[in-house]
Amino acid sequence: MHKKYSKKTKIIIASLILIILVICVFLYSNYIHKNNTKSVTVNTKSASVNNNSVAKTGSATSSPEGTQSNTQSQQTTGTNLTPPSGEFISNYSPGINNSSLAERSVCNVQPGVSCTIYFTNGDITKNLAPQTAGQNGAVLWNWTPSDIQLTSGTWHVKAVASLNGVSATTTDTYLLNIQ
Repeated sequence: MHKKYSKKTKIIIASLILIILVICVFLYSNYIHKNNTKSVTVNTKSASVNNNSVAKTGSATSSPEGTQSNTQSQQTTGTNLTPPSGEFISNYSPGINNSSLAERSVCNVQPGVSCTIYFTNGDITKNLAPQTAGQNGAVLWNWTPSDIQLTSGTWHVKAVASLNGVSATTTDTYLLNIQ
């Protein structure tokens, strides 16, 4: 029992498959775009920095829970500072449609490098407290907008890695929308 489909039915099925493929490509490209940031600036102001030195030092680092622990970390010095990467904001519209206000920010830099995440709305700038990356190169913050007094509005987000007067900046392509 082989059933023949009309030409019109075949066109409708092919069109639906094509629409589903286009939607999948669109969703995948948005996912990739969200996980990548575009604008990267490296600022190498300090002329007195040794370009290729690596010093192993003992340091006290803060964990995300705020406790202190002594660790051995590689500290990279020089103008070879890599721009920060990571998920700077976990939710770009906290509180909208009953979503959580809790945020998680991750900044990936070289071990021993400090990272700060800045939020700018007009002439107002707020930031998460600078933290120095341990051996894994990651800095993590768990926070809410009220923790750093972010008010309603649209906030530009950038992460700045810094070490010995040298900084590298990555600007997030998405804006943080606080209601």
